[in-house]
Amino acid sequence: MDGFLNDGSAGSSLWWQTVKEQGTPLIMNGNEGNGLCDLLFLWRDPYGGAMLSPIRSVLIEVEGHTPHSTEALTFMSRLRDTDVWYWRTHLPADWLGSYVFVPVRAEHGLPPERSADRRLWWSERLNDAPQSDPNSPWPAQANGWGAPRSSLRLGARQLSLSNGGVPSGRRVQWTWHSPLLGRSRSVWLYAPPAPAGDEQDNPRPWVLLLDGQAWAVHQPLFDELDTWTREGRLPPAFYLAVDACDPEARWSELTCHRPFWVALHEELYPVAFRHASVGCERVRMIVAGQSLGGLAAAYAALHWPESYGAVLSQSGSFWWPCMDSGPEHAWLTQRVREGLGADGDVLFLLQTGRREDEDMRRVSHEMAGCLTASGHAVMLQEFVGGHDWLCWREGLLEGLALLLPTMQVDHFPETLPEPNHCMRAR
Repeated sequence: MDGFLNDGSAGSSLWWQTVKEQGTPLIMNGNEGNGLCDLLFLWRDPYGGAMLSPIRSVLIEVEGHTPHSTEALTFMSRLRDTDVWYWRTHLPADWLGSYVFVPVRAEHGLPPERSADRRLWWSERLNDAPQSDPNSPWPAQANGWGAPRSSLRLGARQLSLSNGGVPSGRRVQWTWHSPLLGRSRSVWLYAPPAPAGDEQDNPRPWVLLLDGQAWAVHQPLFDELDTWTREGRLPPAFYLAVDACDPEARWSELTCHRPFWVALHEELYPVAFRHASVGCERVRMIVAGQSLGGLAAAYAALHWPESYGAVLSQSGSFWWPCMDSGPEHAWLTQRVREGLGADGDVLFLLQTGRREDEDMRRVSHEMAGCLTASGHAVMLQEFVGGHDWLCWREGLLEGLALLLPTMQVDHFPETLPEPNHCMRAR
């Protein structure tokens, strides 16, 4: 790296063109037997060198690798008086995840010392001007709210990235005005085309996608659903995506909030069924959610097992309402211990990231054990990655491929499918 950065042309247009051609982050040393890659991240200051630029620092966040904002922030370094900012690290050779650059101006001040204040300061910076990596060989992505991120894949794994393809199935979008919840939001109903030879009158299973704004807009999934359906990896299905509105509404509605689910059943589903031209005698839905949505998905199935036959919970926030409390304060897990949902017949697929915080993995394992003890069919799956929308996109498609076939039969098969890297809860 020293030779590359100390090149006298560093920061010149020709030097940056070479960087663009190689793609960033640059792999300085590949996997040399220790399972790690030596990576150099680069960001170009649009204002030029230090004497001209209002940028005083540049932060980088690599989801699942850099410290949480309450612990520490990760700063890049400026190369002398050039427009080059750099940061070097080592990542596992099978890495999958996202990252973002956050330039900070002088008027933003320094990050506070107290962790709570620092987290607020960091959140404000993320709202100011987060930037994806223009030199990445992968298409720019977004998180669940549309903020830019970049993708990073090491190794031979292929990604199901959003490439802006145009879905070819039937798509209906409308605004749901909910008197029960007192707010309005967008809803999307999507039905991929049936593959050639498929009987068009076969009843389709339903999938409810929480955080629908992510999958319909910011991490658009519908074109990929077309591909997976056409290739036979997914059976034809209806996908109902419901917008979370904003972070405040999400925290209110996706934290074991009964009125939200009552509103879905009484107000939204009848409209969705009319749009799909189906009656209310539909098969039970799969409900899929991420983080708080993963908690909410499990809550719904445990309370309404007649409506939700399977759950895909990705990085479920089963710690709720307080991460710092012990397992006895994990509200939904405790309710399951007390008998909630014991008379149901629900298939649960709980996914957690190998590079998430240990507490996130622990609470999913605890919930899996409680659900299994209650008689539910449970699969516990670890994916390569962290608490990351990019990883959830991969896991969502793979999880639906496991769960959707089970919704096409009257009862769950005695032998459950075995996903890759799956640990069956006992």
